[in-house]
Amino acid sequence: MLLETGGTIGQADSSWFKIVKSSHFGYNLLYCPVTTPIICPFCSDDRFCSKVGVVHQNGKRRLALVKDNPLDVSFKQV
Repeated sequence: MLLETGGTIGQADSSWFKIVKSSHFGYNLLYCPVTTPIICPFCSDDRFCSKVGVVHQNGKRRLALVKDNPLDVSFKQV
């Protein structure tokens, strides 16, 4: 599943979040910026996706792009 963040399709201002099955529990969110053929003509966009996780900053929890420990999320049908 992809969640688009707006912008113009195919332009550098476009990006999206991808929901992928977690290896631990539930799902993870990935932030995927759009890559252009000039930057990497043979790369798929997934190579540039970053995991979304929680960081602690100034006593507050914030969502951020992380290398390790992505946030596991689950969905509940209502």
